[in-house]
Amino acid sequence: MIVPRFDSSQTDTYVEVKIYAPYSKFTEADWETSDGEFLFHCQPYFLKMDFGANFDEMNCTSKYDVDQGVYTFKLAKTFPGIDYKNVDWEKPYQLDQIPDVLVSSNQVNGKIEPVNGSDDSSDSEAEDDGNVGGEIGYGFGNVLTEKLKSLDELIFGVFETSPLLIEEQRQLRRKQIEAEKILELRGELQDIVSNYDEENSEICVGSLEDQCLKFKFSLDDLILTDKHKEVLKDFRFRKIKLNSKQMKSSYLTLVESLLSWSYERRITAGEYHSESCWNIVRLSSALSCFVTPTSLTNSVSSFAQRVLLYPLCRSLKVVAACINDVSELLREKSSKKILSVLLDVYALMNSNSGEAWYLVNEFFIRNCISWYHLMAEQNVLQAIGNDLDHLTINPKNLEFYEVLQDAAASEIDVADCFESLEIKSAGKIGSENEEAGVMKMCHVEYAVCSDDSDDCN
Repeated sequence: MIVPRFDSSQTDTYVEVKIYAPYSKFTEADWETSDGEFLFHCQPYFLKMDFGANFDEMNCTSKYDVDQGVYTFKLAKTFPGIDYKNVDWEKPYQLDQIPDVLVSSNQVNGKIEPVNGSDDSSDSEAEDDGNVGGEIGYGFGNVLTEKLKSLDELIFGVFETSPLLIEEQRQLRRKQIEAEKILELRGELQDIVSNYDEENSEICVGSLEDQCLKFKFSLDDLILTDKHKEVLKDFRFRKIKLNSKQMKSSYLTLVESLLSWSYERRITAGEYHSESCWNIVRLSSALSCFVTPTSLTNSVSSFAQRVLLYPLCRSLKVVAACINDVSELLREKSSKKILSVLLDVYALMNSNSGEAWYLVNEFFIRNCISWYHLMAEQNVLQAIGNDLDHLTINPKNLEFYEVLQDAAASEIDVADCFESLEIKSAGKIGSENEEAGVMKMCHVEYAVCSDDSDDCN
């Protein structure tokens, strides 16, 4: 059976469902409502939706548009004025068909086993590092553990590090790669630092920086298109069980992905091109190097530094504009805005046949869509958006500045200096509990070390 493309909406008195079923025989169509569920069947199409509340069957109507091949159903609400659930893709209609899974601990050779909801032992085992049995986790939330020896060449054509390295090795490899870029762009980076003035620096009219800043970002343009809904209706959503560390990295990976997407939209005036995949992946250290994000400031600072090291338009003003875009997007109440962005990225990575960018979907975007649509909390996203709205980026707080300063002072090679550099944040975001020594970003807590502490990393 084929799941047809469909749309749904609601008013105070009824729920409207439109089903696109071309080449079907309307004389064979059958539909019914029962216990809050709506069922439609017409060879070869079948659709089942759960709206969570009953309908007044005597006042439900249907009609068929022969020219468009569209069935329209108006389902009268038993309780007028009540919002019925799962309308207009707020949640996936087929979730009840898919069991909860614990990917991080039960995935062996690509297989995912169901988890017994009453067994809490796996939580405590996975809490420390997100991996079980000493296996190295990678991908979105570090939930994947499958060995990928046969894909080595493809991986290094798309990513900058191997997913099979441990976290410390990934971080070191990332630093070495960025050190080479710093050495290559040393003079230009020094000019950026010396000329940086957020308010008064002049922008050359007609330059690429000027074009990026003039691009109008509008949330009204972010809608679920027919192509998005075609992907969603067949998308296999998986509710992944994550510990607190993995959940925090999931939110931060989403932020990095959105920042990269925003830069890509500005640099190309809203049109994707052959290098769009490269731009989105390279500007996120989480996507490109498999590193686990640790804080919001480090994620944003990493994005800012990569904007200065990788693409054509090296501008902190464009970075600030991207941060504002993502802040506005995260504070939007409708979950469909971010979902449409993720589906755009998903389709983009699958459409590039020249290189293996589809691996980005397999490692990150697919699980990110499932996690966001099923588990992301709107209040947390809005809190992150508020944090971004108050965040400023200064080049002197980025990693490359300290590298250049240390290299200039000691006259040693930049790469050697960068290997010994500790990751430092550009500031603190969130609320701090001084007595407990804990900083809280939204609902995820992590330890805060003082500058003179021996345990501070």
